[in-house]
Amino acid sequence: MTTQQVQDVHFSSIVVDTHSDDIGWVVDRGEELAEDTDGRQVTFPKMREGGVTAQFFAAWSNPRRWSQVAGVRRTIDFIDAVRQTCDRNRDQIEMAYTAADIRRLKAEDKLAAVVCVEGGHSIDDDLGVLRAYYDLGARYMTLTHNNTNNWADGIADEPRNDGLSDFGRDVVREMDRIGMIVDISHVAVKTFWDTMETTENPVMASHSNASSLCGHVRNMSNDQLRAVGEGNGVVCATFVPEFVSEEMRLQIDGLETLPAMAFDTQQKEPFAEPVKGLKLPSYTEVVDHIDHMVAVAGIDHVGLGSDFGVIGFTPTGLEDCSKFPVLTGEMLSRGYSDADVRKVLGENVLRVMEDVIGQ
Repeated sequence: MTTQQVQDVHFSSIVVDTHSDDIGWVVDRGEELAEDTDGRQVTFPKMREGGVTAQFFAAWSNPRRWSQVAGVRRTIDFIDAVRQTCDRNRDQIEMAYTAADIRRLKAEDKLAAVVCVEGGHSIDDDLGVLRAYYDLGARYMTLTHNNTNNWADGIADEPRNDGLSDFGRDVVREMDRIGMIVDISHVAVKTFWDTMETTENPVMASHSNASSLCGHVRNMSNDQLRAVGEGNGVVCATFVPEFVSEEMRLQIDGLETLPAMAFDTQQKEPFAEPVKGLKLPSYTEVVDHIDHMVAVAGIDHVGLGSDFGVIGFTPTGLEDCSKFPVLTGEMLSRGYSDADVRKVLGENVLRVMEDVIGQ
């Protein structure tokens, strides 16, 4: 496999990253994604260098810092920041609302920005707010963040709803009706199964890995992966190191002082210093998760969701979005066909967008 072959496949493909928090740097720190700031994981120059066609930018309101009511305003601020960023840089990037938009922008050699909402607490228990987010461009919503909200249980919090409440099922049905993708990353296991029972559309896990390879609570079991595949959905492998490597997860569990593996862009210091002796996984271990998810869910049901923007550490070789071609090279070296690589890079996500949002 030559470097030129990898380049040819990668840069002719539509590459979609289904989760980045980098828009927080615009909202909280006044940075510009058009500028290649040192340390930033997603910028326009890095997207170009890495062949990234479309970036889903997450609007996230930290539930530990913001009330639900205040979180609505913050979510709108994030969405507006994406839209204004596109307006300021019309020669480089445009908002995308459908798979057709992404394909068109690829043909025009432009970048595509897609808005998404991270955490159902951000609708403040109001379907009207959900619809307003959709009208502003949001094309998926994670039903929870790690926290449990008033209608859905999160994966890292005490359950209060036995999965989805009756209103939670109404939220899922309304998302189906308006054409917003239901994202099941971050949800509790019971919430996952209630969602699969309720929705009539394919779902997305925008940034989750396989628990068979790494036992982090945020990763998904084989039964869950299989169910997403059977529902024609997509699970997007993430680069968060402790979701990738079981060795690293166990290392962190054994530390008395935890490194800042993730951070809020409102924090004074953005990145933590590496902890001495902490062994980061390699990008090849991300492909191990892709291999496993392909084996369980099927080649048509796996994508990529970096979670760049708020992760303080990355797998070696995947320091930012300019490095995406290493994944293509690794998949090709493992025997994936060109067509199958293109599916993982973006075509599977586009199919889910077409199925849920429409053409």
